[in-house]
Amino acid sequence: MTQPKLRYSLTTPLVALLALTLTAPVAIAIERPDNPTTDACDKFVPAITKGYGANGRYGTERLEIAQKGYESIPVFVPKGLTGRLPVVFFSHGYGPNAWRGYEDLINHTVSRGYIFVYSPYPMDGTMENRYATLWNGMVNAVESPQLRNRVDLSRVGFVGHSFGGGANPTMAYKGFVEKGWGKRGGFMMEFAPWYTYYMDNEKIAKIPSQVLHATQAYEEDLHNDHRMAIDIHSAFKTPVNLYLSTASQTVNGCKIIAEHSAPGRGESYALKQYAVFRPFDALASAAFEGGSLSGIVAGSDVYSPVRKAPKPK
Repeated sequence: MTQPKLRYSLTTPLVALLALTLTAPVAIAIERPDNPTTDACDKFVPAITKGYGANGRYGTERLEIAQKGYESIPVFVPKGLTGRLPVVFFSHGYGPNAWRGYEDLINHTVSRGYIFVYSPYPMDGTMENRYATLWNGMVNAVESPQLRNRVDLSRVGFVGHSFGGGANPTMAYKGFVEKGWGKRGGFMMEFAPWYTYYMDNEKIAKIPSQVLHATQAYEEDLHNDHRMAIDIHSAFKTPVNLYLSTASQTVNGCKIIAEHSAPGRGESYALKQYAVFRPFDALASAAFEGGSLSGIVAGSDVYSPVRKAPKPK
């Protein structure tokens, strides 16, 4: 078997060829599966067992943080790890509060020693109400008695998918600029983002230059036009601003499909490891721990500081 490669090209649409929700918390242990749900093609792809893309050493524990006026907030913490930890705020795709659709991403993030805040929002009502509920959930979580002594708000990441990907810049602005979080390190990452509301170029320019940023699109995304991802990417002028577009690939006659649900309900764990977890880990490590962005692009030792997305057609 020829081992597939991972390749990024950022002057054209980036191509990744894959080796491709109480007054007291309810604590529930979630064991990371030894054999996560995969699609049939994953058996042809070598698993990442170390470095970026590989799971860390910690299992996952879920807390349910109560908030007035809306659903409880699921928060996931590394099992057995104490002290103040970096926080990843996640904005989910449009739909019900179904965190299990992102369980692979949640467990992976927590396994590496980070707290994962999953803030729900309503499907009905105004856009303003959705954004306000999403943001209030994030603040309520980290200011709750259960978390306020466990979170390190000087090291913060904002991540979102689909509708949540479009909301991510607004949430990040509120966190990094209005709250002053992320003084010691911060990053942002949008997966297949939808439209962004309540942001403009003036606000984007206020996001601190040390915040690392990446936007990712998927070749066979039938929900969100890639031009929305390109638009978000192009609006950012921070030194590290990456446009990542992932392509499907056929391995041993078996097709791994890069589609809209890839970071969440997407069946291919191999695709998540190579195309989602790996760049996510690089950004988080560089932001939180001073790690390197090198080693995740075949044929290149480091990420270029600024990458250009394709122009919208």
